Parts: sequence; structure tokens; C-alpha cells
Amino acid sequence: MKFFLLFSSTPLPPSIPLKALTSQGKRLDVACRMLRACTVGPDGCPSGHHVAAWFAGDGKLVRSIELHVDGHALDQPAILARFRSELVLARYLAEIVSGIARENGTKNEDCIHARFLDAGMNAEDSFLEAIRREQVESGTEIILLHENGTPILDFCRPGMLEWKQVQAHGAAIVIGDHNGFPVHVERTLLRTSDRILCITKSKRDEHGVGDAKVIPYLGSHVAAFVQMFSIRGMP
Repeated sequence: MKFFLLFSSTPLPPSIPLKALTSQGKRLDVACRMLRACTVGPDGCPSGHHVAAWFAGDGKLVRSIELHVDGHALDQPAILARFRSELVLARYLAEIVSGIARENGTKNEDCIHARFLDAGMNAEDSFLEAIRREQVESGTEIILLHENGTPILDFCRPGMLEWKQVQAHGAAIVIGDHNGFPVHVERTLLRTSDRILCITKSKRDEHGVGDAKVIPYLGSHVAAFVQMFSIRGMP
């Protein structure tokens, strides 16, 4: 399984404010929790999932960054340790950003490949283009997590044919940051995604009858729920 994350409100500056991730870091704490939730399972073991994340720049001093995490590399204890908390991961990202600047715009570091986006390319467009390629060229099913989607609690029940097919063939899970998605990105994803799911408190029975109450969650919680469902399914 793959995760596509867009942090349109959280840049990765040359100097990451490690003591103020929430305020000066513009919720970089949430971004780090999301990256960890995608790559480390509920039991603390690596999930093996790949993560592609885009951090939007400010158009001035901070450049947009595309970052890929190889979940399989976290099998090494020393690398997994860099994901043990949001602060430790933020410190690791600070090293990555410094490395990009030193190494001509690209950095390969253990489990992470990161690069500055080319001039004229913004994070949102690069994010959408990568999802389009994944969908069209690789044939991967794109699943958008959105509050107006089908309750994931209903979709991920054991024995459900569609869920078995997704597990068998793989899927790409798309999640926004703490502010969701920019309007034009959201519209595109709602139009082009193969499936739209949401985290809800579902009261529906096995026939799909009943109401489902949408519950707002941070992206890190959404990623953690998806991890749990992909491993265990739902009773």
C-alpha cells in the first residue's frame, strides 16, 4: 500500500524550528505524526508501506519539496529509531533539507529520497500529476480519504469482496494535511479518485441501512486507522 500526502500549509524551511513545531513550524508536528503513522504500524513495527509527500514552499525563501519514504528500509532498527517520535523525525527531516541544499537539489538518505521541485512547478500540481501517473500508468486504485466518502468501517469488513480485491492488488491512499486540501486540489481528487472513503462512527448494518456520523480527525489519526484496517480488517 502507498500513501500520498500533501502538506500545502506546512513548508520545510532550511532551519526547522524544533522547539516550536506547532507554531513556527506551522503544524510540522502533525506532518511528522502523519509520516510516522503511515510507516510504523500500531504495534511499533514498520509497515512496509511507501510514502510520497509534498511540502509546499512559500514562493520566496522556502522551496517546495517532494519526499519519498521507503517503508521496507525501516526494517533496520537504526532507521526505525528515527521515526520513534515526531521530534526525532523532525530532526531527521532537518538533516534531509540541509542535505538537499548541499547536494544540488536532491538527497538520498537511508530510507528517504527527497528533492527540490523544479522551478515553475508547485507542490499541488506535482502531487496531482504523481497521483495521475500512479493511477494511469501503474493501474493503482486511488482511494481518497474525505469527509463525504463511504464509511471506511463499512468498506473494510472481512470477507467483503471489494476490500479483498484492494488488499490483493494494492492501493494508494490520499490524505490532506491539518487544513485538508486546497480547493482546486480537492475538486480534482473528488473527480478522479477511484474510491472515496471517510472515517466515521458508522451505525449501518450489514445491508448498509442506517446513518453514519462524520467525525473530524487529524491526518495522523486517519493514517493510523487505515493502517489498522489494512492489517486486521473490521469485525
